[in-house]
Amino acid sequence: MQNLKGVIRFFTIILLLACLFQLSFTFMADQQERKADGIANSQIKVTEPTGLTAAQSIAFKDSVDYLKKIAKRNYLDSIAGLPLINVWGLKDIYTYKFCRDHALTLGLDLKGGMSLIMEISEDDVLRKISNNSHNPQFNQAIESAKKLQSTSQGDFLTLFKQEFEKLNPNAKLAAIFASVEAYQGKINPTSTNDEVINLLRKDFDA
Repeated sequence: MQNLKGVIRFFTIILLLACLFQLSFTFMADQQERKADGIANSQIKVTEPTGLTAAQSIAFKDSVDYLKKIAKRNYLDSIAGLPLINVWGLKDIYTYKFCRDHALTLGLDLKGGMSLIMEISEDDVLRKISNNSHNPQFNQAIESAKKLQSTSQGDFLTLFKQEFEKLNPNAKLAAIFASVEAYQGKINPTSTNDEVINLLRKDFDA
């Protein structure tokens, strides 16, 4: 019985060490990616210009995020084959590339490079302008307008307004946008849907 406990204890220790060894790859890779984030933030320091419309502000922020991701990727590529632990026997194991390839998958990572397309869809812009409104009619109208775009000649905002009013002819877009900081003083609770759409269109076309 004593021997059996000793065997169980031995294999438990071996398993624990194996788990720690595997987790060390994740720890080392994450440590380098946090460092890369800091370097990217220090390299890309851009102040948002004043006077931007809501749509232009969203596009500006997305562009800055894109540049930071490129800077991060460039740094990680530059250290991919360098040893993170400068100890004989571990140099070839603890490189960023090896650690990233053997790390536990915690979600979206940068393994295998990065392919980004700078494309901001109109429905995403509209959602962001509304501060990601949870209004069910608003979001349903967006989805319907997206589907209609492939078969209709109308522009997105026209289709959106059409679908929004189809769901409830008495609903007011002003109730969604009047509280948005960028539109305070421009949209009020009495603004018509046409007035709201015309104001949004100026931002979309800017």
